Amino acid sequence: MTDPVVVTGASGFIGRALVVELARRRHNVIAVAHTPQSWPAGVEGTLVKRYADLVLPDCPTVIHLAETSHQGAIEDVSHSAECVALVQSLLAQGPKRFVYASSAVVYGDTMLHPRRPDENPFPDSVYAMAKLACEGVALAAGGTVARLANVYGRGMAKHSVLAEILAQIPGRAPLAIRDGRPVRDFLWIDDAARGLADLALGRAHGVFNVGTGAGTSIADLARLALRSAGEGRRALRETHPTEQASAIVLDIETMAATVGWRPVVSLGDGVARLLQGAL
Repeated sequence: MTDPVVVTGASGFIGRALVVELARRRHNVIAVAHTPQSWPAGVEGTLVKRYADLVLPDCPTVIHLAETSHQGAIEDVSHSAECVALVQSLLAQGPKRFVYASSAVVYGDTMLHPRRPDENPFPDSVYAMAKLACEGVALAAGGTVARLANVYGRGMAKHSVLAEILAQIPGRAPLAIRDGRPVRDFLWIDDAARGLADLALGRAHGVFNVGTGAGTSIADLARLALRSAGEGRRALRETHPTEQASAIVLDIETMAATVGWRPVVSLGDGVARLLQGAL
């Protein structure tokens, strides 16, 4: 039996996919969540009211995902201190390996080129600052940081930009988007889970970008979805258009060279799968 791999936030969008990926690789997985879940065969479920009360088994690998992914829901500056305290609590128990799931938002959105892990981050929100603070704690303890792109796929949050686009298909009226200009890096959920698993089960340390390296504007994302659905003639309607450039795209070459990981599902294929109901 392999050493246990503990996944916090296992009931979340990325967490569930990661548990499935680790189980597929026949690892001893402990899935930690707030609510009862149905897990794949061989996965041990653990319920906690507070993640701060979690007691780790001996010599585990920990993949820490137990934070909200909805940036708009986080406005209180105390959020950063709470997140850091949880990371410190987990690290104090001496895990063999620790992977912290961070976000591409730590880079800020003012640079148009794909961002490299060795570039200075520019967090511009409470959420991003909390992520960066947790990264620092994890790295100081010898852990690994995965900066994730915009992950999409089956089970994604209804407030995500792609979910809001797909909710308007099929239709005839112009498809509404908030602003078509922002450029983002969209990563299929199974590719994200595979990347996190590769980092957790490997030996690489440091900061790694887990994305695609390709940027797509929100307007182009909407047009891609419409074409895939056979509704390419539908117009787009921007509800809150701006003239401000905004881009967050990840350079993944360090991840590819060090870990041997690259995404395999293109954005077009991923959107088509969602439209076809292959969830």
